[in-house]
Amino acid sequence: MNRRVFLQASAAFSMAAWADSARPTAIVKTTNGPVRGLSQAGIETFLGLRYAQPPLGPLRFRPPQKLNPWTEVVDADVLGAPSMQLRSGGSAVAFPGDVGKALGEVFTAADDIAKQNEDCLFLNVWTPQLGGSRKRPV
Repeated sequence: MNRRVFLQASAAFSMAAWADSARPTAIVKTTNGPVRGLSQAGIETFLGLRYAQPPLGPLRFRPPQKLNPWTEVVDADVLGAPSMQLRSGGSAVAFPGDVGKALGEVFTAADDIAKQNEDCLFLNVWTPQLGGSRKRPV
């Protein structure tokens, strides 16, 4: 079994096990609208939170534009699309020896490339608890 297959199988198994034991969070009011994430083992998780309008068409190559607020609860339980990426070794950073090749095997699998999208303005937030008066990093 090569590294890529092993890592993909491990990640899929871990995510499936995590998703099976996760439960919905309370609904959280944000400046854009209400969202609901997942909670597991004391960690509240909000995945794929859109923070700006999609940078498509006339918004391409422009600063992020504010979203129009929504009123319905949005489920934040799936990662948003990753941004477009160059294959390892094709960037401004060169990796010595077999490192670049290994990174290419791990981080640029065909299904990862298929998920990449220009519409990638999403945040993922993990917090140990909701509410309370104590500020936490995000």
